[in-house]
Amino acid sequence: MKRILIFALGLLVGLLVLLTFVAYRMGVFNSVALSRETRGPYLVACLPHTGAYARISEKILRVEQLLREAGVTPVGRCAIYLDNPKEVPEEKLRSKGGFVIESAVSLPQPLELVNVPKREVLHARFEGHRSVAPAKINPAMSEWMQKNGFQPAWPAIEFYAEGVVECEIPIQPVPKQPPSLVLSSSVFSSPLALSSHDPSDMISAVLGAGSSAQPGAD
Repeated sequence: MKRILIFALGLLVGLLVLLTFVAYRMGVFNSVALSRETRGPYLVACLPHTGAYARISEKILRVEQLLREAGVTPVGRCAIYLDNPKEVPEEKLRSKGGFVIESAVSLPQPLELVNVPKREVLHARFEGHRSVAPAKINPAMSEWMQKNGFQPAWPAIEFYAEGVVECEIPIQPVPKQPPSLVLSSSVFSSPLALSSHDPSDMISAVLGAGSSAQPGAD
């Protein structure tokens, strides 16, 4: 019985070591490097996709095949994500999967050529497996935007290299809410106030109360 327990314990420890090693190799313990930059432009040969973003790799592989058949050298795998998955149902998400190419060329049907302009973005770089990247990159970008007063301006673009995932998403300042108008309660403290005050005096009192209101904290 004791030998069985020792064997089971050793097996469990070995399994934990193996899982830790796999997680390490996939980048589970790696952090995300974030920077605010101006990046682009890019020329992207791609195919459209509707549905779960996780299935965009099917389009990327198809684009690679079509490019090589046409004699066009693909530079780097990428995907353009047009919709915010927090706002659009998964089955309606629009994206384009493909490759960056060096120059505008005649592409075989049904390939599309998309010009991604130069723009200000939040850039994220993650060293690890692509399947782990969303769980690392998305929270890091969201936290940065919340702390710095920015919001995403879709579309976003991701680049996939061996062991590295990079994401660029255009950003814009979060619009500030206008200060609310605070009315003095003394003006309308009783029904008599409506009849005892001259209308011009009431308007002056309300405007005076509004001008003394302090804007809310950003």
